[in-house]
Amino acid sequence: MKTIFKSLLTTLAISAFLISCSDASTSDSNWQRVTLDGTNMSLELPPDMKIRSKRGEDFMLYFITQKDSAAPKTWSGGIYMGSHPAPFEPGNDSVVKMKVPLEILGAAETLTVFTHRQSTFGQTVFSLKADNVSMHMFGTAWQSTYIDTLKRMISTVRKNEN
Repeated sequence: MKTIFKSLLTTLAISAFLISCSDASTSDSNWQRVTLDGTNMSLELPPDMKIRSKRGEDFMLYFITQKDSAAPKTWSGGIYMGSHPAPFEPGNDSVVKMKVPLEILGAAETLTVFTHRQSTFGQTVFSLKADNVSMHMFGTAWQSTYIDTLKRMISTVRKNEN
């Protein structure tokens, strides 16, 4: 009986720890402002995420992933900056689609959210109003609360003041 009780307590303690860790990723504290390489744009990232860039012929790609690749997968995404954004479309009819209003750079925009089985995908495309450049931000969340991470990142996009 003591072994079962110990196992139950251990499971509860681990669950509480994991829940508190996931909440920390979407809390207001510890987010860092990051400048997007090759641009005058920046956004905030949670402390457990990293960003890397890749330059194309006439565009930039940014990959946003978890710093700890051994941690349980919660969220990943990216950013396309260029003149030819191409929003993704769902691959089948069982995907649930909804529109969420956002404010980006002081303008009303829309986050399109697709939900299918165990994952949620969100994306938005908006104009940077300079040199015919658009930004396509997108991400997949394997835990439903992490779509809020994408919404928060998008809402923190800013032009850097020089």
